[in-house]
This record gives sequence, C-alpha cells and structure tokens, in this order.
Amino acid sequence: MADKNNHFDDYRELSPEKLHNLVHCFVQITLSEGEKLQGWVYTIDPVSHTIVIAKDDDENDAARHASDTRPIVFVMSKAVKDLRVVETTRKEPEWLKNFAVKEQQNFTDDELQKRKANLIEWLKKNRVPILDNSAETKIVKVLGGLVIEPPYDVDSCKGTNEIVLERIRKLISSMPDG
Repeated sequence: MADKNNHFDDYRELSPEKLHNLVHCFVQITLSEGEKLQGWVYTIDPVSHTIVIAKDDDENDAARHASDTRPIVFVMSKAVKDLRVVETTRKEPEWLKNFAVKEQQNFTDDELQKRKANLIEWLKKNRVPILDNSAETKIVKVLGGLVIEPPYDVDSCKGTNEIVLERIRKLISSMPDG
C-alpha cells in the first residue's frame, strides 16, 4: 500500500479519511502508460477515486508556490499506476484561495439597466423569444426555460435545456459592445 516515503501503489485502498489527507499535497502521479504528472491535489472523489489536481511541472519550489494559475487535470483512477506525495501540507496554498473565483465586476444600476436593454435588443434581433415580464424584473426570461441574471453575460445564463443554453451563450458572446 504505502511505504515510509509516502508512495502509494494503490491509493484506491485508502480510507476516505486518508484520501482527504492527500488534499493540498503536492504529488507525483505515474500513469499506467508511464507518463508522470505532478501537481497539487485539489480534491479526490472517494467513490470513483478520480483525482483533481492543479498541474505543476515546475521543479522550482518558489515558482510552484508563487504562480496564480495552473491547468486543472482530472485523473481517472484506472489511469493511475502509483502516487507519490512529494510535499505534505495541511495549509491551503495561497493560489487556491482564488481558485475558481471569477473576478466580479461591479456595475451601477444604470449600467445594469443598459446591459439588460442591450441584451434584450440583441436577443430580439436574433429572433429569440423573450417572456413579456422580463422588462419589469432583473431577470431576462427566455422561452425554453432559460433565465439570464445580472450582469447579463455568458456566465449569467441558467437553464436545464443544454441546447437552448448553449445557443444563448453563443449569441451573448457574439453580441457587439453597446
């Protein structure tokens, strides 16, 4: 299972508690085809044993701690030959504090009204059916069960119909600046 160097031939045999102890550790994973992958463990699914890591190929510790952006990789358990903990820390790395947090722009009420009006105009121009009460609320409702919330951008779209959702997102991303 594991030797004293924190090397795991089969991490899938670890208890959920021990899996949780790998979170925020810097690991090197040897894949079944021999490729090596290293990075910070963001999380491990205790059921499927899929490891989510923030990939890091830099051998330099200072650079490893300072960088704010890292590619995220999902490593399926069946692809893992072995896992070795390179660095153990229970302290959350600095870069993780802003992980998956999108910088939010603050808009005034007037700016939001203008953005909403431009969006409604753009959707109508592209023959997207909008429900009548959209002008009276902060939410733009599109026929097909989709809503667009402030600040009325691509990430503000919510809906269960993936086809409609993708179509509206593409339309919003192609909208000219108004």
